[in-house]
Amino acid sequence: MTVAIERIAQVSTEGGPLLIGDRELARSWHGVFGDGADYRRACEALEPEAVRGVQIEVGGMATIVWDIPTGTAEVWRRATNSLILSRPWFDEDADIDRVGYRLATLPAQTVVRLGSFELKSGWLLIVWAAEDGAALINVEPADGRTLDLSVGDAAVIASLPAGQYACYRDEVSEGLSRTERCLIVAE
Repeated sequence: MTVAIERIAQVSTEGGPLLIGDRELARSWHGVFGDGADYRRACEALEPEAVRGVQIEVGGMATIVWDIPTGTAEVWRRATNSLILSRPWFDEDADIDRVGYRLATLPAQTVVRLGSFELKSGWLLIVWAAEDGAALINVEPADGRTLDLSVGDAAVIASLPAGQYACYRDEVSEGLSRTERCLIVAE
């Protein structure tokens, strides 16, 4: 059964993890800037290499670090309180829009819990961990707002109701196309 969802944005990295959590985490995150300690901490939390995501604390708030290979993850709204991040690889003959939608809507398989966080502000921030949160503090939030920082589409702000959220990861495929996903769901 296919679930109706909507693609609201995309977020890109030049390698390294994404941070996922309340927009307020930007006040305490400096990525590779300054002494680079924040970015190192995120990367070290993902060791050993087999760990693809983990919960860490940023500015006193639980935050998820999700490691995706270099590239772009699509952000899909599954419900008012649920998002799917999908990092797809397409068969060279694939209809990218159709297959991207299909990969995002496939049933979850062999999910692994990454952790949970509280969303107090009603605004979820998904940002390449190398970025400096200072560049995001004064940005007016809007649902699906994509921000160009040191790279294009390095951050996304999405609206979700305040509450507790869990993150899970899985991998699914169809034909020669596949995706790694991060499922963000209200608890």
